[in-house]
Amino acid sequence: MAFAYRDFEEEEFMGMLDSNQLTHQLEQNMIFTLLIGLQDPLRPRVQKVMKYAQKGNIQVRLISGDHLDTAKTVAMDAGILDAVHAQNLSLEEETNYFMDAHYFSDVVGEILEEEDEDGNKSFRLTNQEKFNELAPTLKVIGRANPEHKRQFAVGL
Repeated sequence: MAFAYRDFEEEEFMGMLDSNQLTHQLEQNMIFTLLIGLQDPLRPRVQKVMKYAQKGNIQVRLISGDHLDTAKTVAMDAGILDAVHAQNLSLEEETNYFMDAHYFSDVVGEILEEEDEDGNKSFRLTNQEKFNELAPTLKVIGRANPEHKRQFAVGL
């Protein structure tokens, strides 16, 4: 989190309020004062639980609203993503393991609802085949919202 300020004369500020460029004007000529880094540590048992999941062949994925880089770091700390392996991937290989939710959504497509003759509903993705290709290796999705999480669940 960064903090900055700027002094304004009252008339100058009131003129900005009438402008459609208020945010842009407020961000000009700022004086930087402080930068704070925050970390929300993992709960103590997460790594232990992840080891049990791996022994049980349970595939764990992290689908987070956090920035993709933050989500990748959390996944490495938790043991969802092997840090050494993740750091040695080529750019082409990276999307097999982690991707931005909006890119994921573009790749797998929208959720389609289908109904059979008996009125039973089922759901699938527009590009279910692509999801099936991604699913075995994809470990982290960042910048996700509830709809992205729903897309992933429908794909499974």
